[in-house]
Amino acid sequence: MSNNIRNPPKVFISYSWDSPEHRDRILALANRLREEGIDCQIDQYEQFPSQGWPRWMEAKIEWADFVLVICTEKYLQRFKGEEEIGQGLGVTWEGVIITQYLYQAQNNNTKFIPVVFSSQDVKFIPITLACFSRYVLNTKEGYEELYRYLTNQHSTPIPAIGKLQPLPYQERKQDFFDFFKETQNYTRDDTKQNSEPEYSASFLLNLLIEYCDEEEVKQCCFHLILKEPKYDEIVNEKGKLKIARQLMELLDRRKKLGALIDYLKKTYPDIIL
Repeated sequence: MSNNIRNPPKVFISYSWDSPEHRDRILALANRLREEGIDCQIDQYEQFPSQGWPRWMEAKIEWADFVLVICTEKYLQRFKGEEEIGQGLGVTWEGVIITQYLYQAQNNNTKFIPVVFSSQDVKFIPITLACFSRYVLNTKEGYEELYRYLTNQHSTPIPAIGKLQPLPYQERKQDFFDFFKETQNYTRDDTKQNSEPEYSASFLLNLLIEYCDEEEVKQCCFHLILKEPKYDEIVNEKGKLKIARQLMELLDRRKKLGALIDYLKKTYPDIIL
């Protein structure tokens, strides 16, 4: 799967003039990025901006797809406006612009990237940028990670979504009533030894009524039957089995069948499940 390479990304580097060595390091970084297809801009490429340095810096930040914020102790001091008056005005101005940009974007940031040349400088990342991904450029891997981000070449790209795979329908092996052994005479004989007990529809219905709460019983209209003292004589075994099935369907809809089976195993261990 090919990467969607940005062509070419525009990058501006915000940094402080800590020392001649630091400036040379920034220049080397900008030169390498340009050599590798990135339109990188720094103040060292500019001699005399006609609109003045503050507007030039603001325009470059607006122009850029990404702003590399090179974080050092001196940069942080100036970013926060804590430098001596008259010193580090460029970084102080850029810090105001970056902070305002993040404020207006409600901290939704894809533009400003904290970068350090040493892991020891991570502590100097401004708090407004500390929650975003940082890049440490003192290793080959660190530079490659930054380059991958700038050019949209993720080392682990997301695969395209394929088609949903149809699965065969899985038949239920048995419904709940298969757990009860059917007999022709609908009797329960607890006296049998070493044989499977038999259960009547009356026993099954009474067991369900015992397990269910009153609202569930009423929902299946059992209260019309249970108020009649002689309901056993009024409703035959086939009718009781039908009512039991209605109640079981209600329990199934309420995802309570598993709990019922556990209850049966504990309360009636002689039931074959």
